[in-house]
Amino acid sequence: MGYFYAEGEQKIRAGVYKRYSSRTPAGEEPILDGVNAIVIQSAWGPVDAVTTHTSQKSIRETYGDGEGTDAALAVMGGGASCVYICRAGKGKGTAGTAVIDEKLTVTAKYPGEKTLKVKVQTMPGEDDKKQLLIVDGTAVKETYTVDAGDTEASLFADALADSSYVTAAAAVNGSLAASEVSLTGGKNPEVTLADYVEGFYALEPYHYNVICTDSEDVNVADALTEYVEESVEAGKQVIAVTGQGSGTEFKKRLARAKEMNSAYIVYLGNGYVDADGNRVEGVKAVAYTAGMVSATPSNQSVVHAIVPGAADTIEKFTNAQYEEAIRNGMLLFSRSQDGQVWFDSGINTLTELSEKQDAGWKKIKRTKVRIELMARIDRVLERKIGRVNCDPDGIADILQTGTGVLNAMVEERKLLAGARMYEDPENPYGADSAWFLIEADDIDTLEKIYLHYQFRYSQNV
Repeated sequence: MGYFYAEGEQKIRAGVYKRYSSRTPAGEEPILDGVNAIVIQSAWGPVDAVTTHTSQKSIRETYGDGEGTDAALAVMGGGASCVYICRAGKGKGTAGTAVIDEKLTVTAKYPGEKTLKVKVQTMPGEDDKKQLLIVDGTAVKETYTVDAGDTEASLFADALADSSYVTAAAAVNGSLAASEVSLTGGKNPEVTLADYVEGFYALEPYHYNVICTDSEDVNVADALTEYVEESVEAGKQVIAVTGQGSGTEFKKRLARAKEMNSAYIVYLGNGYVDADGNRVEGVKAVAYTAGMVSATPSNQSVVHAIVPGAADTIEKFTNAQYEEAIRNGMLLFSRSQDGQVWFDSGINTLTELSEKQDAGWKKIKRTKVRIELMARIDRVLERKIGRVNCDPDGIADILQTGTGVLNAMVEERKLLAGARMYEDPENPYGADSAWFLIEADDIDTLEKIYLHYQFRYSQNV
């Protein structure tokens, strides 16, 4: 009859029974692409605290308007599905305040110049109720309703404890007159290099693919580079994107990219004009690229990936300049023959190889494959620590687990067939330690096609 059976179930009658499941190897989850981190300045939002966002609406609601918010939005516009954001400026800035009818003091929840209003009114249609509204621009964000009377001030103070925008304290209890008052005196934090660095370390406990900032300051970029290199040495698999736009001389951009010289740092050297004629370069172009690099699976490449909504590049470069950019490790936008704007190459800033590196480390795609391989092997083997014996059976278990990851990545077209893991013959296991070798060839994308046209003047010759 072909009945279905549940895992572990023993049937009574003779027969053929079936069930189905996913082919994902046991203990092997696919890598999570599209997870980004960014450190920003803004006029609103929690300071030196990391917030998680899966929509542009969430970012706007948390950080309001401003260049930092625009950068975070651009990360998601580039394809990120999740963005961890840290607003820099811990312990700095001033929160705006307002005093309502000399009885209730309302203070913005965060420091910054975001303009908020507090409106007090009798509840429409109910004279025995009072309302307090938190207004952002023309939008009413929150509404609180209490019984009208001599305890309104304290009732509103208690109710506003749940507000996402303000805190409140009743100086004197009593009824509040109808009014609309703006919170004033708010001041944005003056963010320094040290604040950005604190932001990087606030993000450290989170797992993300790519990190960037909302700053073009070379000192911030240097600090980010140093942080990423340090993180990689400590075992974190992460790439940073930085860059500059047309305001910096082309030769200086080339030199800047070359001096970074890292497989984990991508330097974007130009920008584009969108369909509305707006220039997108510097911070916003870098943030978009960070989202694109993160969201692109490692079995694909950003080479010739089209930028939606882009109409043209800001600068026009020659073929020689594009080649010079590649030699110096600078990623650029270019135009296709049909006028679309895309990434001209898929390089990072690595130009001079160390003894342990091959040329594959110069490419974003191949670096991502290698990072992913190490991350996935680390993740599945970490679960084995203290759970298997250091004996032949335990070694076999480790080899089977690691090989499962390799086979999965071969099937996903990230590694070539033949990838293998085996015990290091020169370092046999002993006591509580074991050594293994992993051989894997990552797959590149086809980037150069050479055509040889052969013509003849006459077919009779």
